[in-house]
Amino acid sequence: MRAPSYPPVIDLHELGVLPPEADFDGGGQSRGIWRLPDDRQTLFKRYNAQGPQNADTGQLDRLIAQPGALPETDRILVSVATAWPVSRVVDGAQTVGVLIPEAPDDLKVVWFSPQARKEPQRYDRLPIDYLAKPDTFLSKRLIRSQSPADRLDVCGWIVQLAALFERLGIVYADWSYSNAFWHPIYQTVYLIDLDGCSYGPRKHVVTPGFDDPHTPTSRPVDTFTDRYRMALLVARCVTGLREVSDVVDAMRRVPDTWAVTLLGMLTAPDRRARPSAADLLAALRPEPAPSGSSANSGTATSSGADRSATGVVSWKPRRPATSVPVSSVPVSSPPEAPPPSTPGSPAGASWPTPPSSAPMTTPGAAAPRPPSKSQLVVGCGAFLLALALLVFIGLCSAKSLF
Repeated sequence: MRAPSYPPVIDLHELGVLPPEADFDGGGQSRGIWRLPDDRQTLFKRYNAQGPQNADTGQLDRLIAQPGALPETDRILVSVATAWPVSRVVDGAQTVGVLIPEAPDDLKVVWFSPQARKEPQRYDRLPIDYLAKPDTFLSKRLIRSQSPADRLDVCGWIVQLAALFERLGIVYADWSYSNAFWHPIYQTVYLIDLDGCSYGPRKHVVTPGFDDPHTPTSRPVDTFTDRYRMALLVARCVTGLREVSDVVDAMRRVPDTWAVTLLGMLTAPDRRARPSAADLLAALRPEPAPSGSSANSGTATSSGADRSATGVVSWKPRRPATSVPVSSVPVSSPPEAPPPSTPGSPAGASWPTPPSSAPMTTPGAAAPRPPSKSQLVVGCGAFLLALALLVFIGLCSAKSLF
């Protein structure tokens, strides 16, 4: 995905003539989002009265400048996996919005909406909300089923971003069902709504369904709040379960280090004792097991545990070197597309980046073409000719007999 070239601060009138109706509805601090007339890959997010124009613009300017100070691997991660703010938009002395990259079209897939009567077939990006549900939900929408290993791969992107935010001292606070897209074949993630991030604690952000039991609304959200909310999103996506009690119970029955770490982030009695995003990332990237070890044999190293406790039917690791628990019952799943590799991907990353030119299709979406009219005519002609030849040979044989 190309990085738009804009100054850190740009005047509203330099964006060109915007139509009265926004391309995307607003929400929260936004009154609407427009595609730029001369750059369809960049969006103008216009703020309403609750937007950051009334806050410290220094935070937003620092956020915009941040990618330029990152090492190459982190800069690539930010570029391919986030809608990182590009430029602060001003009208005179007032901040009125921000420029952000649009999520790439490579994330779009063909899927089916059971509720839509007129146009049930869709070609669009999938919200992370859909991954935080069981496979039956996906199958009803003709979305490729996700094995436990697939789900972990998707969540790996989320954890990578959370670990980067922690290193930079950034509080995202808005981990939720609606602020990320994911791809069901490449298992990639694209995080949005980053322009409200802060360096250090920020005013409490209410995220329905992700309330931190140890962070009341009267106190600011911070890194420790982020750890809980991110962990809850990851646990829901891995298990396909929604209720916090069900998710916690599922994690308690998975023996692996990543599940134990995730459980600690969700249940630690002291919010400051929650494991970090870096701890979870390290647990999701175990060192390759020596040849001939139990990991290579395709079985978990722990015994006596419920290996399908997460509600995702069965566990089947894509990489035998991981310690993901495996169900003893074989599972039938659609053939996997080989994950692409992109030159310059973050070093050591376990989660592939989709190439911009790769066609995005859903298994079963394409149907074989029927024969054309010309092919039918040629076929019929050949058949009639062969039939006439057989009749002629038959007549000649009859005459010779008499």
